[in-house]
Amino acid sequence: MTKYFLDPQGIATGRMAGKPGMSHIEIAKLVLSANGRFAPLASNTDLYDQMFKLGYARVAEDGQNVWVDAVKPLTRAQKNYLEDQHYHHKKTVILNDKRFIEARKK
Repeated sequence: MTKYFLDPQGIATGRMAGKPGMSHIEIAKLVLSANGRFAPLASNTDLYDQMFKLGYARVAEDGQNVWVDAVKPLTRAQKNYLEDQHYHHKKTVILNDKRFIEARKK
């Protein structure tokens, strides 16, 4: 499973698959610290909320599917990225799947 965020311009953060400590939380910490927004004691929920406020969508993919957790409506650029995943990479895009959203809340 590859995990990353998709920014409002449709650019995926560095894809980090299977490396210890490189979960969505670790990626969010890197992105937010680069933007001067990361508070070291922030909870996981706070980190996700900050990423969503900046317009990022949380994404996980495998060989067949792309799961997308988007609190805000996707931008045209984000939609284009996901359409590319569907049409050119033959992946099923699953938007706001209940189980994927629940995994963020654990």
